[in-house]
Amino acid sequence: FSGAEKNFTHAQKILLICGIANPAPVIDEMGKRYDLVDTLLYRDHHIFNIDDLQHIKKAYEILSALDVIIFTTEKDGVRLSKFQNELKDLPIYVLPIRHNILFNEEAVLNKQIIDFLERFNKKI
Repeated sequence: FSGAEKNFTHAQKILLICGIANPAPVIDEMGKRYDLVDTLLYRDHHIFNIDDLQHIKKAYEILSALDVIIFTTEKDGVRLSKFQNELKDLPIYVLPIRHNILFNEEAVLNKQIIDFLERFNKKI
């Protein structure tokens, strides 16, 4: 699977594979950035199986005449990686996850983690 760092144009046609709790923000953002032609939605924590693999490949086959590429979330990319050999010929790109700590509280969170680890290590 490739990273999504390539510069695709807004006209790039996308098939989105998404199995997260709230896919709406991802769908909305992808729709703003690209020509989102289809979305395959799965429940949160979905474990992809061979039937899902066939469904993905069939959806891509139907849309391939549109020169579509496949995007998936990083979370789903990990779950799909067990089918890496079966999917190696498909143009699949993974959307990286970026975390932001709200309210500029990164230093506070880091201190809490360090304090916890120091207390934990003292108990060992």
